[in-house]
Amino acid sequence: MDEQKKREVNRNIPINPNRTPSKRMRPAVDLLIDENISIAELAAKMGMSRSSLNRWYQIDDARLSGLEEMAKALGYHVEWKFVKD
Repeated sequence: MDEQKKREVNRNIPINPNRTPSKRMRPAVDLLIDENISIAELAAKMGMSRSSLNRWYQIDDARLSGLEEMAKALGYHVEWKFVKD
């Protein structure tokens, strides 16, 4: 398989929940799994690079507005709530 084809295949692999930080980004990880979509596909829908979106997952952080964009790109909306411990 040539190098370009390998890169295309790797970009479209769905997210692996066992290799992804899960504290802050867990709902976003679950959304990708439920939708059976890769980070590359979601990044394209959001109009951003795969590497930029992948960074959110790697550092386990994203702005609230970014999470809302992510949800909107997949046909969802986000509801925020505070829960007292």
